[in-house]
Amino acid sequence: MLLTRKCRLTTPDEYKRVFRGARKLHNVCFTVLILANNRNYPRLGLAISRKYTKSAVQRNTVKRLIREAFRHHKNELGAHDLVFVARPALSDKTRRELAVAVNEIYMSIE
Repeated sequence: MLLTRKCRLTTPDEYKRVFRGARKLHNVCFTVLILANNRNYPRLGLAISRKYTKSAVQRNTVKRLIREAFRHHKNELGAHDLVFVARPALSDKTRRELAVAVNEIYMSIE
C-alpha cells in the first residue's frame, strides 16, 4: 500500500507550522517533531538532508524505512503531523540499526 498524498505533509506552510509548535522526541538517529492536527489521520514529513547522509542511496533507504514503519503504525498514531529530522549519528548506522531506531520512535509516540 502506497503512502497517499493526504498522509504526507506537502507544502512549506505545513512544515513551518510543525517546526514552530511541535513537541520533540529524540533518539540517536532522529529528532521527531510531533504536532496535533485537525484531521482524523496522521501525516508524515521527512527532512533527511545531505549533511548527515552523504549518498542519495543512503537518504532514500532512510526515507523508505521511515515510510514503511509509518504505514505499519499509522492506525495507532492518531491525528498528528510528524516530521523526521536526521541527526549526525545517522551516517554510520546499518540498515538494521536504522530500522530499530525508527520503530523505537514510533513506539514512543503511541
